[in-house]
Amino acid sequence: VGFYAAFMVAKKVTVYSHKEGEDAAVWESEGEDGYTVKPAAYEPIGTKIVLTLKDDGEEESYGEFLETYRLESLVKKYSDYIRYPILMQVERSRKKEGSDEYETIVEDKTLNSRVPLWRKNKNEITKEEYAQFYRDAFHDYAEPVSTLHINAEGMLSYTALLYIPKEQPFGFNTKDYQRGLKLYANGVMIMEHCEELLP
Repeated sequence: VGFYAAFMVAKKVTVYSHKEGEDAAVWESEGEDGYTVKPAAYEPIGTKIVLTLKDDGEEESYGEFLETYRLESLVKKYSDYIRYPILMQVERSRKKEGSDEYETIVEDKTLNSRVPLWRKNKNEITKEEYAQFYRDAFHDYAEPVSTLHINAEGMLSYTALLYIPKEQPFGFNTKDYQRGLKLYANGVMIMEHCEELLP
């Protein structure tokens, strides 16, 4: 599914993969007539995904996906809770040692938090951490009326973290308001408004 989504913005996807003790390979596709897999001269252990973006058109601006803020927000929204770090090289300014001048440096920045709050032990989470998560996720600066953190195991196992807001969300009584819970599987958000989970 991820590769199909990539072709919404990319004209070509290239995946380099190198498992320790094995030869590296490169998978490449333009999303139309299948793909190719061949040996690659790729040294680092791990996976590298390269998207060659489509050209900007009159109505589309694919270049926006090269902006640091846009990439950070996409990772935060869809992949914040993946178990491994998602790194991106970013530029930042810092003061030179012993000088008033600034220099630009490039460093790796981890974009995802990796551990969702609902996966932590309830006894280890403070009221402030629940409140901060609520503010960050829902952009509501009022404290929620109630917080429910549920772990259920059986034929079907799930964890739920539910907040009851102090005020009704804007547009709650309109027909365009999208109800439902955010649904995650293995740390990846797969549905933003899953109506079937709520009566």
